[in-house]
Amino acid sequence: MISIIITVKYHLDLCFIMRIVHKLTVLAVLSVTSIQSLGYELDSVVTTGTRTPKLLNDSPVSVNVITAEQLSVISSGTLAEALNFIPGVVLTRSAKDGYNVQMQGFDGDHVLILLNGQRMVSPTGSSVDLDQVNALDVERIEILKGAASVMYGSAAMGGVMNIITKPIEKQTTRLSYEVGSYANNAISDDPVEHRVSVSSSVVNQAYKGQINYQHINNPGFKYDDDAKVENGTSAEKNFLDGSFTLDTALGQFNYHPQYFKETRYRNEEDTNVPGIGFIPDAYRSEVERITQSFEYQSKHNFIARVRIANHDESSGHESKASRSAELSIGAAELQQSWMFEFGEIVSGIEFDYEEMDIPDDSIFNKRRESTQLFSQLDIYISDNFEALAGVRAQYDSGFGWHQAGRVSGMFRQNFTSGNQLNLRFGVGQSYKVPSLKELHYILDHTNVGSGYVVIGNEELVPEETVSYNVSASIDFINNIQFEINAYHSDSNNFIENEFNEIFTDVWGVNAYVYQNISKVETQGGDVNLKLPINTDHSFNISYSYLEARNGNHQRLENRPRNQIKLNLNSSFQWLNTQVITYAVYQSDEAFALDDLSTTGTDEDEGYLGEYNNEWISLNISVTQQPSKHVTLRYGIQNILDEHKNTDVSNDYFDVREEDSRRIYLGMSYEF
Repeated sequence: MISIIITVKYHLDLCFIMRIVHKLTVLAVLSVTSIQSLGYELDSVVTTGTRTPKLLNDSPVSVNVITAEQLSVISSGTLAEALNFIPGVVLTRSAKDGYNVQMQGFDGDHVLILLNGQRMVSPTGSSVDLDQVNALDVERIEILKGAASVMYGSAAMGGVMNIITKPIEKQTTRLSYEVGSYANNAISDDPVEHRVSVSSSVVNQAYKGQINYQHINNPGFKYDDDAKVENGTSAEKNFLDGSFTLDTALGQFNYHPQYFKETRYRNEEDTNVPGIGFIPDAYRSEVERITQSFEYQSKHNFIARVRIANHDESSGHESKASRSAELSIGAAELQQSWMFEFGEIVSGIEFDYEEMDIPDDSIFNKRRESTQLFSQLDIYISDNFEALAGVRAQYDSGFGWHQAGRVSGMFRQNFTSGNQLNLRFGVGQSYKVPSLKELHYILDHTNVGSGYVVIGNEELVPEETVSYNVSASIDFINNIQFEINAYHSDSNNFIENEFNEIFTDVWGVNAYVYQNISKVETQGGDVNLKLPINTDHSFNISYSYLEARNGNHQRLENRPRNQIKLNLNSSFQWLNTQVITYAVYQSDEAFALDDLSTTGTDEDEGYLGEYNNEWISLNISVTQQPSKHVTLRYGIQNILDEHKNTDVSNDYFDVREEDSRRIYLGMSYEF
């Protein structure tokens, strides 16, 4: 198995290697003035790998961590701003201008996003918009890459991202305000972004409570201030959430209510409607969500959780039909852990339901339910070797029984020099049950432009994958850390939206139907190095490589083959200053080319050619604490102002996002 994984195809020619070296040199020169160590410690406690608390260095499953200290420097708004800091994680912009993630070649539909161990709402699909997740109350983010359905169920084919909120530790009130601008791309009528947040907590011997509120008013941006079209969507977001903890003789009770509301708007080019002519057009979306989470933790390793959520969303263009969706989800979970001298056992049962209504398309009361059982055995075979074996069985109301299993292990070698080697490996199955959208969706745009229709398919079957992972990490006595990872996945029954000739004849316009059609193979690896310069400064660099192909050996689109992430971290005694400069480089993303034989037809198959297939994002974030109560935060995102060339991107492939340089300055006061 290991020999298969290690033969990952690194077909990099000399010219490409020289370009990589050049990019790293440029980034190092640009960033050399600010270096700091806000890296996590090996004695940090993580829970995502095994669903039980483990020291990070003792976790038999490899877990990456972003700490609250790092988040406080690099993000004051949503989690989308922080994800480019994580090695091996690709941040992608969705069609609705939200942000999703890719891990190990799997897109956002196949990466499970959790909040305190419970899955988050994914409206009508499986991808969570991380631009709708508040980052201010986050204690840490734990990232588990690779197949994880054994412990977390459907959609965890590419991995799991667990967002863990801060515990309430003291009675305090915190007020924050931040102002930002998109520099030379700001909209002249509304050039300034505002962020306001308030947090207040109460603590006594038995009870703890906290209320958080954040308001973000982002005006968006456009490259040509004289033009109508806006490149960056304006967004107004409101986050209101609470956390309440009650300690009793029976254990701890937690209640976590959340309210989120968002409005997005973007002016676009006028649309030519047949028979009418040109009419003004704009994109608009509105989202409102209420979530309530309950958790009970006993003093005997028993956990009970309940989560309910209601999500209402409408989106579309003013010149076309807008669609509204109403989604309700609920989940209940019981988990029991047994600790022994030789290891531990974790077992549990989960019940989930999901309901969807799309009134505009006459879709009502579509529902699916599932019951899941899982168990994992963690055995300490010796002081240097640990093994895990787990299984999950799921009964779904539409698909009957399916299951997944996984075996993992860790071998540790301590050297007399004080250095430590950790070898981790795993092979496991994962699956994804078709979403309600994929099963029942009917999007009727027959009367819009040239017309088209998107149709769900109730005959879909769950997607399945088998993944292999192996990693080696060395922790040197001088705190240098080096890690190398490799993976390989074989997936079947991937769901894609494909053109369908039969339905096209029935509807009289192009029809696209969700189908199980693809066999997908992904393989790759990454290398990570953390190099402390001294007690206050460190340098981190990672390189990730991905090869993702379908059953016809064609590369999957929208997945960069190469990614480099570099960050330089520093702390200074002057005003208790902390600085993070971080950079991202991505290149060689697959895209579709037009078939010259169909020139002149209505088919939109791809691009005429390649315009730009690499990009760099360089960012710097600074926090300072001039007094006990005051914290300053400022920085620049996308310093190089790297963004798509919209004059050519309709015809030629340009991998860069529609983005802009952003400058911000904020202050918070805590009492």
